Amino acid sequence: MSCALGFNFLYLALQGVKDIELKAILALTRRWIAFLIAQLIRTPRFMGAILRHQKAWIEGTGFKYPTNPAHLGQAYETLFTNNDLYAAYYKQITRRAWAVASAADGLTFLKGDNPVVISGGPAGDSWRLLYPLTPTRCFIAGPEVEGEPGRIIPRQHGLTDAETIAVNAATCNYAETSVIGISSANRIDPRPTINTHLSKRDAHSTVELPLWGLDSGPVSSFVPSLPRR
Repeated sequence: MSCALGFNFLYLALQGVKDIELKAILALTRRWIAFLIAQLIRTPRFMGAILRHQKAWIEGTGFKYPTNPAHLGQAYETLFTNNDLYAAYYKQITRRAWAVASAADGLTFLKGDNPVVISGGPAGDSWRLLYPLTPTRCFIAGPEVEGEPGRIIPRQHGLTDAETIAVNAATCNYAETSVIGISSANRIDPRPTINTHLSKRDAHSTVELPLWGLDSGPVSSFVPSLPRR
């Protein structure tokens, strides 16, 4: 799927452009959300959860469908063209307040192998989606419900040190095995956050801090083979 229009939308948002034809911006919005959903469902975390639930449901209901990996994989691939799935996430994302948050000065965002981070329950007021765009910008939808129905351009927020670290902690909690970041670009070392939150996952991981973004200096060190708790 081409996500160029979706990124154009975010570019316009970052520039604070407001005089855009409504029909065009709605089309960009749909493409941006479709991109986010595709990024969500293509990850090992989502794929593993879906395959486990598929197998258990088929075996529990007696539905006549093979549960070998090849057939489960074919069923999983249909999600990418499942309009009901996209519609459910679309409704959840569009009803929430959108923002493009800037990391605190001297800090950067981490990005996990599950890049779309979702927390909270869809029925309440705690649902939130995070997607790091660059080392210093992060797209956020929720948890607040949008109070301006006609609003198109996401709000711009500057985060504090604590808020930036909290976003990174959420990224680590949602990651499967690894995150990327720029250790040399941070005045507060991100590795304690990684060690605390990524290690809560159940599988063995390797935590690395390779380069992410342009014009960044060399990484000072790597943290290999972090043991899981």
